[in-house]
Amino acid sequence: MSRRHESDGVAVHEIMGDLHIVEAEHVLRVFEQEPAGDPPVVIDLDRVHRTNDIARRMMLEGIRRLHVDGHDVRIVDPWGVLGAAETGTGELVRGEQARGGYVPTSFPDVASAVRG
Repeated sequence: MSRRHESDGVAVHEIMGDLHIVEAEHVLRVFEQEPAGDPPVVIDLDRVHRTNDIARRMMLEGIRRLHVDGHDVRIVDPWGVLGAAETGTGELVRGEQARGGYVPTSFPDVASAVRG
């Protein structure tokens, strides 16, 4: 489950529960609705209980696409759901962790992520 709201003019995407392929696909569709530009986007993963490798890779690709669209992506991931959060370059390397590319800034909570 995910929901989008704004805090001080910053888009905040709260993602909750288990994050598997179907849920990650839903989140990517919501990310696609963010208009291109330079406003920051906060992705809050504090309430994600567990994820699988495919959903994690899908999320990293969504983050990469937000960055390509011009956004400063800020992550709240206190439980390390995304691991190293390297988005890679968009090249699919079978069975390997994405390397290089964009690494979003991590914050301990949504309030500090919104402040930047």
